[in-house]
Amino acid sequence: MGFLAPALAAVAAFELVVLRAGTRTAIHIPALDVLSGPYRVVAWTGRYSYYLAAVLVTLALPVVAWRLWRRHGPAGRVVAGGLATFVVAAAAARAGAGDAIFLDMVMVALVALTALAAAIVRGPRGIAFTVFAAAFALAAAYVVVQDSVAAGVAGSYDGRWMLRTAEPMALAFAVSLPWVFAAGLGRREWTVGAIAGGLVLLLFLGEPFTARFLLLWNGGLPGTYPGAAYALAAGCTAASVAGLLRERRHIEAAAVVLLLAGGVGLHSTYQTGLVLIAFALLLAVGRPAVNPVLARSA
Repeated sequence: MGFLAPALAAVAAFELVVLRAGTRTAIHIPALDVLSGPYRVVAWTGRYSYYLAAVLVTLALPVVAWRLWRRHGPAGRVVAGGLATFVVAAAAARAGAGDAIFLDMVMVALVALTALAAAIVRGPRGIAFTVFAAAFALAAAYVVVQDSVAAGVAGSYDGRWMLRTAEPMALAFAVSLPWVFAAGLGRREWTVGAIAGGLVLLLFLGEPFTARFLLLWNGGLPGTYPGAAYALAAGCTAASVAGLLRERRHIEAAAVVLLLAGGVGLHSTYQTGLVLIAFALLLAVGRPAVNPVLARSA
């Protein structure tokens, strides 16, 4: 797990940036036809990274489940069973067996279960994981409602309030990450965060419609707030990952990246798998020692 989790996080991050973000913004590149050759190479690497990430997800699920089953008591065994259930549900969805709406509800329940287990183990700071899980459930409920209306199971219903409620919760989770993980954040880590936040802010200022489109399709958020809100969230997330890496807490850093790549709501089995693995990793790591400087200021 020590190598598999960081490898999955790195490949998933590359897939997010290159395939889900890069290729979808290529339409704004001037004279794209002239750059068609390099663009095809970039697109191919993005697609390859997706397939590689899917393979790593398939490998990571049983590995993490086995570790939880063996070393983490009743909570670990419950979550390990949840990961096994996810594999069965994902296979059923892939084969077109079972009711799609029911399988979606199973996916949401598994994310909530895994997040709750990780939150309990992590202590008071773990409450932020339940906030993320609630945002995930609300964004997923919007998809389930829309699918139910389309299938004729339910009548017309305006569920946009679910997305509007999920968005500030997801942003609050991202902003709270420096406190959640209590990683020692110095000037270097905050510089990384400032660069990441600045890039996001530039994207929102330069191509706001593209930025909000990418945010909805990749993260499940409608993008109703000013760009500065997403820049702040991106900055805190990047600074936290940098701090975790500096402290050699690679599994936790990988979990944060996987949550970012997975997003909130139901996008695909692959992205839901990333979120499940992230919370399972946080449960497997347990409750780390708190940085004494941040502990005094908390």
